[in-house]
Amino acid sequence: MVGVGLSLALASSVMPLGHGDPGSPSADSAAPPPGRITPGLGSWTAQAASRYWTAARMTDDTGETGDSQDGAQGSHGTRTASGGIAGSTPFDGIPVVGRLFMTGTNVGDSGISSDAGECTASVVHSPGRNLIVTAAHCLDNPDRHGHYAFVPQYHQGQKPFGAFPVNLKRTWIDPRYLKLGHVDGAPYDIGFAEVGPGLDGRNVENVVGANTMDFNAGHTDHQVQLVGYSVYEGRARSCTGTAVPFQDDFLRIGCAGYDDGTSGSPWMAGFNGRTGKIIGVIGGWETGGSNPDTSYAAYVGDAAEAVYRQATAGKDPVTLPS
Repeated sequence: MVGVGLSLALASSVMPLGHGDPGSPSADSAAPPPGRITPGLGSWTAQAASRYWTAARMTDDTGETGDSQDGAQGSHGTRTASGGIAGSTPFDGIPVVGRLFMTGTNVGDSGISSDAGECTASVVHSPGRNLIVTAAHCLDNPDRHGHYAFVPQYHQGQKPFGAFPVNLKRTWIDPRYLKLGHVDGAPYDIGFAEVGPGLDGRNVENVVGANTMDFNAGHTDHQVQLVGYSVYEGRARSCTGTAVPFQDDFLRIGCAGYDDGTSGSPWMAGFNGRTGKIIGVIGGWETGGSNPDTSYAAYVGDAAEAVYRQATAGKDPVTLPS
């Protein structure tokens, strides 16, 4: 998408994580020791990811050095509402949403360089407590030796919870998306990926909490919170807006300022200041949209739920023959 980042309207709206719901972090009694080599990750551990994705590399890859309109480096300030488009505000983010840093060839949709890219991803509840959700087009042709990492609540070169290594051998995308491509496969533009343990050996959901998925929420209007990251900004961007049906297979929302890098940003219904129920992620129609003030998402119905069930059951990803 021409927009790949979303942020919360006010940092003060972010509430402390509570107890007793999937959005709350909890102790992981089976947590591996720090530095453990996880199957499929090899030596790409949290320690390796944190060493590779330094502040200098993260800010250089995102190009977030533009002039600020609100005093924060790399932030373009509040975008005001206009003509049916809801406004958006930069802030320091929330723990369950982060920037997905990628290396390799033709990754992401930022267009910053041929060997780097960024999308947005969020933690989603799973039995393994180690699953993120993003757009399928952020994962559909990854360099299997690339340095993919998820950085929750990234802001201005900081990694408040560290960098979680993405296991590129454990990504789940509807095979119809892989076969049909970005245009004809747009209704299936959602993907899931496992991430390895963090620096302290705990799984990501136990560290930051998680959103939940809300499949088949209905082809009707939904008020949602959009949180994500533009490659041109050092902080997340937030918008509260109304998602409306678009054609048969998509949702559309008018939120100002969702540029490159916001693909994969969660559309959170029932947002409580820390988590919500995901009814879509930026992607789908025109891989999320060609106008930074209008974003799209594939409707997450039975097809998306089948992919999620495969991921949460720990089944091997379905791939097309080479």
